Amino acid sequence: MTALAHINGPGWSTFLREDQWILKFKAGKLWQQHRIPKHIRAEHLVRRYVRSFLVAEAAETKVQPPLPPPATGGPPQIRREMSLQELAHLWTSGALAQMFPDHIRNKRSSRSDRARLTKYIEPILGAIPIGAFEGVPGLELAETVMRRLPAAEQLSRDSRRHVAQIIHRLLALAVYPLRLITANPLPRGWLPKGSSSKAKSYLYPREDEQLLGKTTVPLLNRLFYGFLTREGLRATEARELLICDVDMDHGVCNLDTNKTDDPRSWALSPGVLDALRRFLARHRPEAKPDELLFMTQGGRRPPGNNLARALRRDLKTAMVQRTQLFSESAERKRIRGHDLRATFVTINLANGKTETWISDRTGHKSSQMISKYRRLARSHAELCLGDLVPLVSAIPELTSEHARAPGSSKKRVRTNGHSNGHVETEIEREAVIKSR
Repeated sequence: MTALAHINGPGWSTFLREDQWILKFKAGKLWQQHRIPKHIRAEHLVRRYVRSFLVAEAAETKVQPPLPPPATGGPPQIRREMSLQELAHLWTSGALAQMFPDHIRNKRSSRSDRARLTKYIEPILGAIPIGAFEGVPGLELAETVMRRLPAAEQLSRDSRRHVAQIIHRLLALAVYPLRLITANPLPRGWLPKGSSSKAKSYLYPREDEQLLGKTTVPLLNRLFYGFLTREGLRATEARELLICDVDMDHGVCNLDTNKTDDPRSWALSPGVLDALRRFLARHRPEAKPDELLFMTQGGRRPPGNNLARALRRDLKTAMVQRTQLFSESAERKRIRGHDLRATFVTINLANGKTETWISDRTGHKSSQMISKYRRLARSHAELCLGDLVPLVSAIPELTSEHARAPGSSKKRVRTNGHSNGHVETEIEREAVIKSR
């Protein structure tokens, strides 16, 4: 135990109370107290802890200004004095992945990570130099963020864990390959536990048909939902598909860029292939191969970060009323965008598809992930709920009966080089193409 009774500095002082250092500091016009962790005893450790703590306190009272764009004169400078905000910007922008391609991958969730950094982490830790996270003070700085997160009623356990994972990842990068600090101050087990397993839902075939047939729901949304439930991709993967990623002649989907960095190809179901062909022909006739597949002629894209809310809203619009889809409790989650992928796995397991067939489309790396859906699949089979209808038949705007756009009911004359013109309806033309 140190023999000192007080350790003082500019604008702060510490004193001992029951074998623990107490920090007294001025916040605005008021003096406040803070308990320093009991294992911090030596004077130099107390001073280092107080310095880091006061920087965090000062940073919390103001929002960090946005970083200027990186200089184009060369690679960014990696230095111990760089702030956590600067390091986070290099990470989410992909600059670190370019500098250390063998150790850091490009962030695919950079948008959501950037939102959490801006909202929860940078207002408190953004201005602090990376060097200040060395040792115990670094742990206390990270704890400062976690203590000031919204209450559990406002921020779920999974969201709290996501914030903690970002802090952990940044400090791990600071250790290696950046070599700015000697060790990660966050000990094993520091990450909060995620929420326990809750009951989840999937769409029944009748509900899927009801949703896709509701013409007041935007066509692009319905096409996107139906594609996910019939092909099993992650929503983030499907949103980034280009038209050239789908071989419209042979019915093959090629997904070269994905979450697991494992390129995969598979045969699209005939109903999905026909739906995509008709969507492009009727609603995006001028689309180019390098354009996004799921996009309207005006540039609108399907729901992204708000997919869960949009899905629940559209289900209600389609008068789908099953309580389990919309109820949230300690034991159950409301239906989410990811549950469209669960719909694909569950229904195909129930209808006898193999795990290999399913993983070729979903990209699951282990059978354990697919096995989680077997109980639901058995119930689905016992209830004889059946399979999903073909996508081209489920969306009214893509069926043959709705082939002609409003105001274009005239029949088209095709001569084929013959003197006698042949009058061909849209239905007949599609029948000829299909027969070829």
